[in-house]
Amino acid sequence: MGHIWACCMALFLVVFVADQEAFSLVQPVSLEELVHASDVIIVGKVESVGSHLDTAQKVILSTAVVKPIMILKGELAVGLPIKVEYRGGKVDDIEMKVSEAVKFGEGEEAVLFLIRLDNARWRVCGRFQGKYRIGFDEDRNRVIISPLHNEGYDIRQQGFDAENGWILFFEFINRIRRML
Repeated sequence: MGHIWACCMALFLVVFVADQEAFSLVQPVSLEELVHASDVIIVGKVESVGSHLDTAQKVILSTAVVKPIMILKGELAVGLPIKVEYRGGKVDDIEMKVSEAVKFGEGEEAVLFLIRLDNARWRVCGRFQGKYRIGFDEDRNRVIISPLHNEGYDIRQQGFDAENGWILFFEFINRIRRML
């Protein structure tokens, strides 16, 4: 009897008391919500990515150095690199993966919806949903890739091609500008 009670109590703790962030499901954030919640919206190029342990030595944080190419919202200097911080990364032999966290790769370009942490650091609004990668279609047209394309969400309502998960770059930029 005591064993069953202990199992029920453990299940209760996991379901109702555990850290919400650790067990949260991603809720889609609309483009309009991202536009209004962000302090700054940029088109930028990732110059470098590095990881380190936080001050408590418990969480791995990564920092992407991003060079703004175009400012769509907010005050920021074009060409002056900024630091975008996010959870996850690898330090020595220890790797921390955060399923909902944004990820950056050196050399990639993206439209970023950012929130200021302090004078030197930024974070991406809406976790991975606040980063729209820039790529190319089969005709070499510059396109924006939806972060929700492979997540099973209906991306057609935001104007993305449902099969390929992309929208033309300038069409996407103009859509953002209309929302400002």
